[in-house]
Amino acid sequence: MTQPRHAETTSPADALRTLRLLWAGLLAYTLLVFVTYARVDPSELYHVHGSGLSGGLSRAALMLCLPLALVGVVSALFFLDRALSFRPLSLVGRWHRRAVFAAVIVAFILGWWAPFTVDQDDLTVGASNITGALAVGAMLALLAVPLPARTALARVRAGAARPMRSRARVALTLAVLLMLLVSLPWVAADFGFYLSDAPLLGRIFVAERLVQGETAVHPGHHHGMDGVLLVLSFLVMLPLTARLAHTGVRALARFLACLGVTYGSYNVLQDFWHEQVWKRSADGFDFANRLYPSLSAEWGAMVLFAALLFVLLSRASRERRSDGL
Repeated sequence: MTQPRHAETTSPADALRTLRLLWAGLLAYTLLVFVTYARVDPSELYHVHGSGLSGGLSRAALMLCLPLALVGVVSALFFLDRALSFRPLSLVGRWHRRAVFAAVIVAFILGWWAPFTVDQDDLTVGASNITGALAVGAMLALLAVPLPARTALARVRAGAARPMRSRARVALTLAVLLMLLVSLPWVAADFGFYLSDAPLLGRIFVAERLVQGETAVHPGHHHGMDGVLLVLSFLVMLPLTARLAHTGVRALARFLACLGVTYGSYNVLQDFWHEQVWKRSADGFDFANRLYPSLSAEWGAMVLFAALLFVLLSRASRERRSDGL
C-alpha cells in the first residue's frame, strides 16, 4: 500500500543539520563578543575589569553560561530522543549510547545551573562559571559525534513533517522581524559602537545619551540581546519538536522551548523598554529585571504564556496529524 504524501518518512539528520547550523550561529556571535571585549577599553563596557585577550575570553565564557547553556538544555533532548531509539548492534555502539546519555545529563543539568553562576554586577569569569563551559562542551560533543541514524527510529509521526500553515508562517516571520528590529542597538553595542551614530537609525534609537551618568546603551553585550538569541533559537527548535519519537521527550522539549520563548521575550521587552523608553526621561513606569526565577507576577506571566503557547502548538500538531489520517 502506498503511504500518503504527508506521512512520508524523513531522516533524523534533518533536525541534526538544523541544530548544527543554529549552534554555529550562536558560537559565531560569541566570537563577536570575544573580539569586542578584547579590543574595547573595559571602562567603556559594563561591569568588567579585564582587557585584551583575557577580557575577551572572560566575557565569552559568560556567554556560554547565558544564553548558550539554556539553548543546550532543549537541544540535548533531541539527542536523548535519538538515544532512546538507538538499537546498539556492537560493544562500541553500546558504549557510544552510554556516552550520549552521560553528555545529555551534563548538558541538561548544568545547562539549568550555569545561568545562576553569572553575577550581573561583576561580569568577570570565575571558577563557578565552569558549569557553562561543561554544559556547552557536552552539547558540542553531541553535535559532533551523534548516534548513527540508521539504527535509530527515523520515522516522523504522521503529519509532523508537513509544512506550517500560512498563519503560523506569517506569525513566525513577524516574530523574527520584530526581534531583529529591536536588537539593532544591542547588535551595534556588541560590535563596540553606538547605534545613535548611524544615519537615520540614530534618530530612532537612543544609545550614547547620558542618563544618570551612564550611556543609555553601553558598548558590549546586553541581557536584552541574550533574550533575542534565546527567542530566535527556540523558535528554530519548536517546529523540530514535532519530529521527536517519544511522547514524554517531545512534550518536555516543546514546553521548555515555549518557556524559553516567553523568558527571552520578557528580557527583550524589559531591556528595550528600560533603555529606549524609560531612559529618554529617566522617569515613569519601568519593567522589573527578572533575569533569574522568582516568586513574582512577571515570572507567573512567563510560565502562564508558555503553557498557553504549549497548548496551542500541541493542538495544532494534533490537527495536522488528524488531517493526515
